Amino acid sequence: MAQTRRQFLVASAGAGVGLIGRGRLASADDPPADAPVEAPPTPITRRAGALEGATRGVQVQVVPPPPPPPPERWTPGDFVTNVLVEGRHLAFTFDGGPSPDNTHDVLRALRERGVTATFFLVGINVRAWPQIARDIVDEGHEIGNNSVFHVPYRAASLPQQLVGNQVIIDEETGVRPVVHRAPGLLRGASILAACAEQNVYECHTNVRIADPITPAWSASRLIKQFSANVRNGSMPIFHDGGPSRPTRVAVGALLDIARSRGYALHTATGLVNAGTPVPGRPRYVVRTKADAGRDGLGGSCCHFDVRAGLVARLENPTVKQAERSRIVEQLAILDDHVRAEAD
Repeated sequence: MAQTRRQFLVASAGAGVGLIGRGRLASADDPPADAPVEAPPTPITRRAGALEGATRGVQVQVVPPPPPPPPERWTPGDFVTNVLVEGRHLAFTFDGGPSPDNTHDVLRALRERGVTATFFLVGINVRAWPQIARDIVDEGHEIGNNSVFHVPYRAASLPQQLVGNQVIIDEETGVRPVVHRAPGLLRGASILAACAEQNVYECHTNVRIADPITPAWSASRLIKQFSANVRNGSMPIFHDGGPSRPTRVAVGALLDIARSRGYALHTATGLVNAGTPVPGRPRYVVRTKADAGRDGLGGSCCHFDVRAGLVARLENPTVKQAERSRIVEQLAILDDHVRAEAD
């Protein structure tokens, strides 16, 4: 039986065979670039760029024509920890989701303040709660790739998960991410090679926020830590995945602190495109346990238990049968993956 589930996993991650056959496709093609402009001006639909989180909108052609979009400062396979940028700029990023216990509270805080952020999604969570993933897209946020399972913390197994999660996210949301974040902030040439093949860049951070640790910090402690450590051009990592987290309570105050200090808030790719990404294209070896803490981020950064979130939700007696079935399926696939990796 375990072998059958493993085969099912490979089919789902590699070939895009969905566990639930729901997804959204792109709409009509863009108009030709050389199409004549008629008077009076008429609305045209244009394809959104990376800055817009792969959403679509309507733009009215005017005279003089609007300026071209800003150039993309990243190329596939780049590795970015922060951005050198003029003025004050930040990107809020959220990992490990989506989650019915946290994500909508985070979305509400962002919506109330008119802020867009980047959500790095885990594939089995997207399969378990596809509508929440769509809600993130519908509210104009950027979607990033956070692997299919978020385990194990070994760079060698992550390229396949990166590819598989691109398929999962695309099938469920209609979005193909342009940014990836390896779980545990793992590093390795094989990860960057997979990023290059999938036309994405790798996004880490230079700011430690302790919201994924266990036992969890209080919301007030997270707020104090953010206030003391935030720096210009950074992309601090928070988590909206898993059971109820202090982040969902703290996020409004975190956003207010950043705004009160004059920071403009972006998606990860919006920030990258606003300045010069650092370090760009490094050459490095696979990060090991012995390296933990050498970059100032510590060994627990993003070591986040995705399975706990699925189990906690399954134990909720109010969960309906359709959702319960999706969670059970994802848990079975996750457990098969962990056993296979241990062999």
